[in-house]
Amino acid sequence: MSILVPSKGHSRSRSATPPTPSVPPRPLVVAGLSAAVHAASLGLLTVTVLVLVGWATAADSGASAGEALRSAVQVWLVGHGTALAIPGGRFSLAPLGLTALPAVLLYLAAGRATRAAAVATLRGAVSLTAMLAGAYAVMSALLALVARTADIRPLPVSAFLAAAVLAVAGGGTGAIRASGSWPALRRRVPAAAGLAVTGGVGGLATLIAGGALLAAASLAAHHDAALAMMRGLDTGVLGGLLLLLACLLYVPTAVVWSASYAAGPGFALGSATTVAPWGTELGAAPAFPLLAALPGGDGSSPALLVLAVPLAAGILAGLLVERTDRRRSAAELLTWRQSAAAGLGAGAVTGLGMAVLTAAASGAAGPGRLGQTGPPWWGWLVVAVEVGLVAAATLVVRRRSAAPGDG
Repeated sequence: MSILVPSKGHSRSRSATPPTPSVPPRPLVVAGLSAAVHAASLGLLTVTVLVLVGWATAADSGASAGEALRSAVQVWLVGHGTALAIPGGRFSLAPLGLTALPAVLLYLAAGRATRAAAVATLRGAVSLTAMLAGAYAVMSALLALVARTADIRPLPVSAFLAAAVLAVAGGGTGAIRASGSWPALRRRVPAAAGLAVTGGVGGLATLIAGGALLAAASLAAHHDAALAMMRGLDTGVLGGLLLLLACLLYVPTAVVWSASYAAGPGFALGSATTVAPWGTELGAAPAFPLLAALPGGDGSSPALLVLAVPLAAGILAGLLVERTDRRRSAAELLTWRQSAAAGLGAGAVTGLGMAVLTAAASGAAGPGRLGQTGPPWWGWLVVAVEVGLVAAATLVVRRRSAAPGDG
């Protein structure tokens, strides 16, 4: 009788397979630096390809390849909100459509870096964001120095600050989300503040949606003038496509302007100019097809109908606060005093959100009187009062109708 004994080589092959070692987490410093480089490289590559296509097809440009590359860096910096010193003035009006590109890239890069560094706490996410934002801002300031030409000089301090703000916003959101710290962060927010944030975000979304509809309607009404302006520029087929792309990148900026117009404060297209429902005073506008949608008028009744937009924003903000409060505690609704306070808080959040968008959508658009364009700085206060009062009134009415005997 023979006994089968496993061969020596067979037993060795089964026991020689080691367990797959887990990948050690990256240090926060390495993860933050690599995320900053990755986001900046992808953004620069995208913009450079578009600029080089335009340069290669422009037969009469007369610019060298080096100048085209510096122009690409300048465009990338303007997308962040960097101010450029130009002959006779500055240019700092950011195309918010382009700003979305580095914001998304920073969000994704921060998420990957957070997972690579095995960050699972809010403190770790904040530390990673600080490293990412610092490295990204330093790179932007250095690129501002490299991209200088005789006529256009990006300002390094402006590049540093603008890139840092965008990196904190985009990268911080990605890091906190990837670390799973959102629930812990939300638990730190008081209930009353959470209600105000919910209503305020809804009011801001309504205001922006109304601005988008208003901008689309105005552009549709003036499409003949916009097409005539594009034909008059005589940019050729590819140049026309690049001009159309530039217009599309400035559409979000125009939407913020339209939202400010609907809210009442309006906006300016140069010093001593006003575009508002109460009346419009304009001088000569730049030959940019998107500006063909500028409204005219002298404060007539149809123009004042746009004030229904902040009214709708306030009503929706109030309804969102009420719905959120009912879902949180159906047996303990807000009293009428708390309702008024929550409505005013929602208006304050909407106003603060509008202040951020206004700051991003304002700036200098050229020399001379074009050094001041965009909504006025005080417009967010008007938005906060409008939305807050309407939201508070909505909540009080809804509360009294639900419990008429409660004072």
